[in-house]
Amino acid sequence: MSRSSRAKARSTRSNVLENPSVSLASPAAWGWLSGGLGSDSGEIITPYTAMMVSTVAACVKTISESIASLPLVIYERSNNGRQVAYNHSLYHLLADAPNDEMSAFTFWEWTVVSLCLHGNGYAHIQRDSQGTAIALWPLLANLTTPVRMLDGSIAYRTTDGQQQPRVLASKDVLHFLMGSHDGLIGLSPIQQARQAIGLARAAERYGSQLFKNSSVPAIALTTPGKVPPEVKTQMRNDLETLTTGSNQHRVAILDNGYTIQTLGMSAEDSQFLATRNYQRADIAAIFRIAPHLVGSTEKVSNSNLEQENLTLVTHTLRPWLSRLESEVRRKLLPTVIGKGAYVAEFDTAELTRGDTAAQSDALTAGIQGGWLNPNEARHALNLNPGPDCLNVYHVPVNYQNAERLLDPATVAQVPALVPTEAQRNLLAGYRTAFLRMFQDGVSRVTNRPADKRSAALVTVFTPVLESLAELATQSARSSMGQDDLTHDTAKFISGHVAKMAERAGKWTTENTDSIAADELTRAVKSLTFDTFRAASALLAKKELAA
Repeated sequence: MSRSSRAKARSTRSNVLENPSVSLASPAAWGWLSGGLGSDSGEIITPYTAMMVSTVAACVKTISESIASLPLVIYERSNNGRQVAYNHSLYHLLADAPNDEMSAFTFWEWTVVSLCLHGNGYAHIQRDSQGTAIALWPLLANLTTPVRMLDGSIAYRTTDGQQQPRVLASKDVLHFLMGSHDGLIGLSPIQQARQAIGLARAAERYGSQLFKNSSVPAIALTTPGKVPPEVKTQMRNDLETLTTGSNQHRVAILDNGYTIQTLGMSAEDSQFLATRNYQRADIAAIFRIAPHLVGSTEKVSNSNLEQENLTLVTHTLRPWLSRLESEVRRKLLPTVIGKGAYVAEFDTAELTRGDTAAQSDALTAGIQGGWLNPNEARHALNLNPGPDCLNVYHVPVNYQNAERLLDPATVAQVPALVPTEAQRNLLAGYRTAFLRMFQDGVSRVTNRPADKRSAALVTVFTPVLESLAELATQSARSSMGQDDLTHDTAKFISGHVAKMAERAGKWTTENTDSIAADELTRAVKSLTFDTFRAASALLAKKELAA
């Protein structure tokens, strides 16, 4: 075939009305007449026929539903950061219900679908007598057109439900548009990629016809002799009745030298499945969507699935979100110099949160690093704030300037802990009651050889420490009102005796009195702290149970 013949054939395929294989009653013909553009595959691509391609529908649903599920939040910016402006007049309008007939999810889903299919999304801003926006009403993209007025301003010509044309001022229309050649009308992704979508529709149509006949390729009956035309017609009808519809896979019996010859190619020979897989990835690339989100899981594993989901937010949704946010800020939230500026942003925290372990590690690092307090971490988890004590930032003491650590003058002196009067009286009472016992015990241990002092410590001091522990428990019961406090101190006493054994190697008979006083002070402080800690834990458990 010559070059001119091929060009003529391509022109015929692109013009539906000149293509004899397309009926005038088909949707493709009417789509061409209503403004659709043809493709080399012979398919007419409009926003509506494109949605009949499963991959296009999956891409549009993924983008529109993902964005619609995100809350559009108004923030008030200040010198100290920003806060959610719950009291702003537009907060409910953008986050809950843009109008009386649509929820926020439905409105933003409709807007993004219009952007995906037409390249433009329009919404009429209804204002009250004072100019405040009170509702957002969607406008059909195929019935709305931006126009340049004589004075250079932009207006929008649209048609309402009564087919009455009207012109709206630019300030009263939210116009979200895709990439554009003139900055007025966005380019439709569907029309830009009509060749790829047309090939996908042609492959689906071919597959439908193929499996409609139970994957039986085109065949011909051959015979050595000549057959009259009326016999040919009858034989063709008989064979079609035998091999189509509910009679598929029945056995055909041929006589008089007839044979069956296959004319068409199988799905494998024509690379039908490979074409469909390629078109799925090709259409997904148009919308910048990872293939696994539209049904292709060939190159996705559990190890990289989480990263793919993060890629959806950063590389796919972020440009769409920026289009919506910038137009909302421009038309609904103008900046006023000298006053707090408001911004509207989609909250993508839910999509970028990650798994539970990663989120827990991040929040823990923030609290330990001092740039998050526990209540802020609870807010990130959508939990109610805790008590005021959780508003405190915890800063590690070793997070200081290294030069300050080398300068002794800059090191703050840690104030000594001053015991209360009640603690002084308690310690004095213990000294009076147990000092003589500790003096006798230390004297008996120091008179033993060094290798036998550990055993002597257990025998001599365990009963004394048990008595001290009982007194500390009684003191905690009375001072904290925990009459049912029972505290097992056996493990603590065993550990304390082991530490005494480490120090006993340096004991001498010349200073038994000072050693006894020091050991008594250590024992009283340690036992009192351990007992009161147990009492505090019991009190907290009761408060939580209440």
